[in-house]
Amino acid sequence: MENYEESIEAGGICPQLINIFRNGDESFYPVSFAKRQNIYVGGAGGYIYFIESGQVKVSMQMQDGRGCNLGIYSRGGVFGESGLSGRLIPETATALSSCIVRRIKISRLFNSLQSKGLYLSFAKCMSNKMLEYQNVIADFVVCNSEKRLASTLLRLSLMLGCCENDRIKIHEKISLQDLSELIGTTRSRVGYFMNSFMQQGILEDCPDCFLVINKKRIEEYLTQN
Repeated sequence: MENYEESIEAGGICPQLINIFRNGDESFYPVSFAKRQNIYVGGAGGYIYFIESGQVKVSMQMQDGRGCNLGIYSRGGVFGESGLSGRLIPETATALSSCIVRRIKISRLFNSLQSKGLYLSFAKCMSNKMLEYQNVIADFVVCNSEKRLASTLLRLSLMLGCCENDRIKIHEKISLQDLSELIGTTRSRVGYFMNSFMQQGILEDCPDCFLVINKKRIEEYLTQN
């Protein structure tokens, strides 16, 4: 558990804030969701969510009917911050695997944050989320779809994976469709790029997990012009 807490703190969520999400109010109880079950549709609606286990995808439906994945989150992740706006947003959160999340009413969360003096920690957590989105937007502006995929795989591996020396293992499967909606291209292009990354040694097959990413090689690839 100690390593888990340290990894979350490195990602911008301090142990004190985790404790608030879990124990700040008796209404912050865990809720179970089955694979592919929607956690919410039409925005978080005044709530924020903390993942105890499993993986969650947050997506939007565009006006032309196409889907756009905003992010994939796993244990220790926070999502649904759009609920802070109090507006109805065309956003959907879906369980990618069986998962347990805490559904936290924002007004009660603020009461808990105030009583523990943790407003600044929460602001830092939300700031890190904003920086994630800024990096994604920057990738769309300056990178082609192949490099966007590499950048997305690296970001997901650091968030979802287990690091062993220069290699990061992602155990939970992520579909080509979900990856294509994250980077704005087709499933066939994602498959083509993944095969190319395999040939370059950026990705590796592994019998006991979904994917192995060579961190050094993918970082070198991303720095190439």
